[in-house]
Amino acid sequence: MSASERFIPLELFLGSEIRGENDIKFVKVDNTFDRGRKRIVGPIDWKNSKTNKIVKVYKRIHIRKNKIQLFTPTNNNETVGRVYDSRYDAVIKNGAKFPLGKWSEGETRKYNSIYYYPDGRTKEYIKSITVEEINFTFRGNDNCLNFRWTKKKKNSGTVIDDNNYIFCPGKGLIKIIDR
Repeated sequence: MSASERFIPLELFLGSEIRGENDIKFVKVDNTFDRGRKRIVGPIDWKNSKTNKIVKVYKRIHIRKNKIQLFTPTNNNETVGRVYDSRYDAVIKNGAKFPLGKWSEGETRKYNSIYYYPDGRTKEYIKSITVEEINFTFRGNDNCLNFRWTKKKKNSGTVIDDNNYIFCPGKGLIKIIDR
């Protein structure tokens, strides 16, 4: 891989120690971050109510807001995505929130995510991930990753969310920048 390419491991998302291997492997984690406001634990088994399949997930809890999100590798291991979000009580197909595996600086990939609600409604979104800085130093932390994530309504293209995220080894999510 060139200096502008990187294998982005699951451990970077989790804030756990990076194993240094170029594969996606579920590792045990129980980390608190964002000044004690958030916690990520797993892997745990979760039964997808839409497919009735058991999926290994990581549970991310926003302690003060009592928000629970479940994440797992998605889109053929190209991303870590939500499969469930308590804010909407929605099961999500093809969620995409974090780049995973081999990516290049400047690269953009788009994913079609479908949200399934308990009342039978569905909503579709296009999620886009652009790697802006693939390996840089941030606040004294080396080998950090900066990417832009957008969520748009599929039919209208209306932007719902547009943020940059900075993740660093051993720390996980360090900073969110609203755009």
